Amino acid sequence: MHYRLVALILITLYHSAFMLLGSLRPINKVDGIVIASHIFQTTTDIQSMNDEQLLRYSRHILLEEIGIDGQQRLLESKVLIIGLGGLGSPAALYLAASGVGHLTLCDHDTVDFSNLQRQIIHRTTSVGQPKVISARNTLLEINPEIEYVALQHRADEAQ
Repeated sequence: MHYRLVALILITLYHSAFMLLGSLRPINKVDGIVIASHIFQTTTDIQSMNDEQLLRYSRHILLEEIGIDGQQRLLESKVLIIGLGGLGSPAALYLAASGVGHLTLCDHDTVDFSNLQRQIIHRTTSVGQPKVISARNTLLEINPEIEYVALQHRADEAQ
């Protein structure tokens, strides 16, 4: 079975289940196919993402606030993260997992053992490595389809 069909079936089932439970207001009171066609507004929307992406981001696509168009915009987005410490680490993890298409990571520091309890992107095996390399390696495991640029230098106002 193709991923696209599986994703379409999953989305239809989730929406049907939520409507039955009353958690979401119904999009359309007809059958699941009409609901699914409302989510995937056109076939060109479906073709802009591959099968694996449709399956990976199916939970986002289910959300009325994001949908297929919002997920496509995320995939086309570019984000610069300055600092991969206590705040930059979880931000990078969530941005990669949610499908932001291009992440530029900037940090001049190396991973220290004392960083590990609060900088969750780094691993014990990363101690001594540049933070941008450690972070990129972790993010590649989470989402290998995203483009990552690692800049190992201190960001300042002049840049």
